[in-house]
Amino acid sequence: MKTYLNLGGDILEKLTEKRDQPTADSSVQKLLSIIVEMDRSGIMDIIYRMLADEDVTSAIKKMLSSGFLMNLIENSEVIMNSLTTIDLSMFPHYTNAIKSVEIAIKTEDVEPVGGLKGILDKMKDEDTQKGIGIVFSLLKSLGRTCSEVEGCPFQTEENDQH
Repeated sequence: MKTYLNLGGDILEKLTEKRDQPTADSSVQKLLSIIVEMDRSGIMDIIYRMLADEDVTSAIKKMLSSGFLMNLIENSEVIMNSLTTIDLSMFPHYTNAIKSVEIAIKTEDVEPVGGLKGILDKMKDEDTQKGIGIVFSLLKSLGRTCSEVEGCPFQTEENDQH
């Protein structure tokens, strides 16, 4: 068994041999089993190479000490509950929407519409018509979601009546 965990000789192999002995602590047995399986599958090699790379270890340290990670951990239950409501089969559409926003932001030839006449002229374009339809559909869905879920960030007349 080739391993990068050469802890002073063949300690890992010796520990692996002893892991099935009844005197070994079950937690140590489990940990050794995990390490051995990771080594067998090649994951240990990948981890070793990552840890040997200073750029990777520096990035991992930054991620582990970031306020953003702590915020994710503190809100993990809310985040996971929210994520379970997302239809992941629609993920390609989500990425397409984000990609569309990226393309629109990067486009340097964005021109001002120029008033109502400019808007009407732009609306002749088929892609613009589709985009407006998507935006109105999105706005309707956002409004419906806000009225169905507690914690709507603003009050509407409809919310006030309920």
